[in-house]
Amino acid sequence: MCFRYPDSEKYALDNVTFTVNEGELVLLCGRSGSGKTTLLRLLKRRLAPFGELSGSILIGGKKAEELTERTAVSEVGCVAQNVEAQLVAETVWRELAFGLESLGSSRSEIRRKTAEISLYYGIEDLYRRRISSLSGGEKQLVNLAAATVCEPSLLLLDEPTSQLDPIASKSLISQVMRLNRELGVTVVICEHRSDEIFPYVDRVLCLENGRLIADAPPKEAAGKSCFFIGAMPAAARVFHTLGGSGVCPITTAQCRSFLSDNYVFSNLPAATVNKNSPAKPAIKLDDVFFRYSKDSPDVLSGLSLSVYKGEVLSILGGNGAGKSTLLKVISGVYKPYSGKLLLSGKNATKRGDIRTALLPQSPRELFVTPTVRDDLIEAAKAAGAFPSGGDVTDEIEAVSKKLGIAHLLDRHPYDLSGGEQQKAAIAKLLLLKPDVMLLDEPTKGMDLEAKQTSAKLVNKLKTIGVTVVIVTHDAQTAALCSDRCALLFDGAIACTDTPGQFFSGLSYFTTPEAHIARGLIPGAVTTEAIAASCRKK
Repeated sequence: MCFRYPDSEKYALDNVTFTVNEGELVLLCGRSGSGKTTLLRLLKRRLAPFGELSGSILIGGKKAEELTERTAVSEVGCVAQNVEAQLVAETVWRELAFGLESLGSSRSEIRRKTAEISLYYGIEDLYRRRISSLSGGEKQLVNLAAATVCEPSLLLLDEPTSQLDPIASKSLISQVMRLNRELGVTVVICEHRSDEIFPYVDRVLCLENGRLIADAPPKEAAGKSCFFIGAMPAAARVFHTLGGSGVCPITTAQCRSFLSDNYVFSNLPAATVNKNSPAKPAIKLDDVFFRYSKDSPDVLSGLSLSVYKGEVLSILGGNGAGKSTLLKVISGVYKPYSGKLLLSGKNATKRGDIRTALLPQSPRELFVTPTVRDDLIEAAKAAGAFPSGGDVTDEIEAVSKKLGIAHLLDRHPYDLSGGEQQKAAIAKLLLLKPDVMLLDEPTKGMDLEAKQTSAKLVNKLKTIGVTVVIVTHDAQTAALCSDRCALLFDGAIACTDTPGQFFSGLSYFTTPEAHIARGLIPGAVTTEAIAASCRKK
């Protein structure tokens, strides 16, 4: 199969051939922009992108284009990357009933199937709730239930955990594996956070620049030199980083045994907290309270927090904890009803020349023109650093090259993958030349290499005095680039510490590497930290 988008010389999928057997659980992986989302969308006829397709796609032994409309809708279920984009109804029960109603099911059948699917996923307490009142994890569970209520034989999942906290992510992956093992549903899942599922899939498919470079069982795939290391679980990444030989570990227990058998460990140097101007924080919140209406509960409840100039602070917490709300309070989108917010020591209502830039959770909100290039030009000129009509090409080319999106400048922003949209949105914010950058899930949908690139970029920003606050579910990103990490719980900051101490002190909101290193290498929470402390026996 080959596929090419309109006006593109390069194939998004180039001579891709594979078979997924009935009842298999298959992991699809690869770098951001490698063609994963395009491939999944082509397997779901109603979501297929417009472009030039050659070759054939067989679903259940029949050509996809020859399936009846009813079969195409009911036999292939899909959960998209964007949690919000797939929801169409106001309430949970209507969302669950929507697909069945579209198929002309009777009222009694709809009642029976929506009741059963609610019990299966344990969401009966949500049945009458409004979609808008649900947390991100609850919404994605409803998406999964709605995609499977019609009893599809094939389920496609595109980064289903990208907007979920670690606990909600594990719960969703467990439900997917139950569907496969208990009900025999064939599953093809695209997932960058692969630690929870990689060891348990039947096969791993890896795409690179639109080509299929690996199709093998997980142990064999993890041991291949051509395989994309960013798609491997932490255990395999540690093994390859150390240049290990023999059988590649793919679980935490296997990696701990590999390390204990082959290495001795040295202590990591103590990390220091960046406090350039402790007397004058760049951002200071003092006993802040915020709620969405007079009758609603507080989202932020007595929250106090200081962020220093040139510091990178990552805020973690569960879905619905108030992390995005906190960023919008700092940016001025929302105003607290009690407490103080100071920017560089001044009341936030008088922001003066302090420039803040907010990356929303949905980067599509930032795009207003038909091409990425035009959007970046708008941002560069809005920064006031260039004269009207002046040449902004060099600045745009430099930022695009740093983020690896130079080849996407003439594409429509909505045609990009989730990870590519994130990078294009960050490029737009960088061109605004902000003093404070507020990033809401900036690495959502990105592969590990793209996350590492983003982390390096964030670290460059702090060297020129930019203060960065990141809200993320991705512990790996936080560990890579943060000076400090904070946990938001019950409307307030529960704890703050350096990444090593923060993630070593947590058991669930932590990195896979922290699980591997626990009890062996205190404070090691990244692959690089583990490798730095290991010495061959």
